[in-house]
Amino acid sequence: MRYHEIMLETAVPLPRWFFHATPQHKLSLIRQHGLTPSDESHPGQAAAVYLTHQMSLAQHYAEMNFGENDNQAWVILQIDASALDPARLKPDLGHETQMAMSDIVARGYTREQVLAGDFPWWISMAETGQLVYEGAIPPSAIRVAKTFS
Repeated sequence: MRYHEIMLETAVPLPRWFFHATPQHKLSLIRQHGLTPSDESHPGQAAAVYLTHQMSLAQHYAEMNFGENDNQAWVILQIDASALDPARLKPDLGHETQMAMSDIVARGYTREQVLAGDFPWWISMAETGQLVYEGAIPPSAIRVAKTFS
C-alpha cells in the first residue's frame, strides 16, 4: 500500500491547537509577521515551524533549548490549527523520529520511507508528539498560552 492510500484510509483530524515555544524577545516580531519557517534549529532540513499538540512537550523543549539558568524569558504560543493548510503539515524528522523508528516501521512504513519523510504528519505527531509546518503561520492564529521568565 502506498503512502497516499494509507493517508486517505487512516488520516486523523487536526487537533484544535498546536503549541510552539520561542524566546519572549521574538514575540513582537511574531505579533507583526506571524511565525515564519526557519532551519535555524535544524540546519540541512527544510525550513519549517516546529509544532506539538502537547503544551507539556512545548514547555519541555523551551526548557531544553533556552535553558533554566540563562535568565532568558520564553513563551509558549498556542496556534489555532484551523488557520493552517493541512498540506503543509509534515513529519518532524529530528532525533525523536529516529528514536521512534521501530514504532513507525511497525505501522507499515519502511526505514527508507521514514528517513525520507514519506509518512504522514499525524504518525509523527502520534509517535513523537511533534510535527512541522512548512509555511508561515499568520499572527491572527497565534496567542500566548504561557509566559516563563
